[in-house]
Amino acid sequence: VAPSTLLPGQNGLYATRDIPPGVWIASYGKCKSVAGPHVQTEHGYMFPCRGTDVGGSGAQWVTPVAILQEDELAHAINHTCDEDKIDVELVNTSGDFEYNEEKGKWIEIEPIIVYVRSKRHVPSGNEIFGTYALHESVQCVCHRCKRIQT
Repeated sequence: VAPSTLLPGQNGLYATRDIPPGVWIASYGKCKSVAGPHVQTEHGYMFPCRGTDVGGSGAQWVTPVAILQEDELAHAINHTCDEDKIDVELVNTSGDFEYNEEKGKWIEIEPIIVYVRSKRHVPSGNEIFGTYALHESVQCVCHRCKRIQT
């Protein structure tokens, strides 16, 4: 984790060695499901992630339970909408829910864990970027979208 090359005043996550495509490189740790992109969360952000054949299915909005634990460095990965800079994908590999009749809602029975997997080769020393594939109702403020909006 070091100062970002694209976002003044922000930190970013950097590759400490060459990373080939398809490698699991970081985790957000435990996350919890939220109702969508406009929900206030304890840490001020949430993101959509998709399931894989490893576990969960479909896309869901989640927010981290804790931020920047020693073994959960994915929080330092910055978002970009610039396809040329997207190095990783976010994958929900666990989490299970059941419908609670008494409460009339779905209850988490196994925590959601979100991991980060490289989509392409990331050279050692490069800042790692991902995309939150933002919902169309959320105005993006990443380095690319700020330039387009001004």
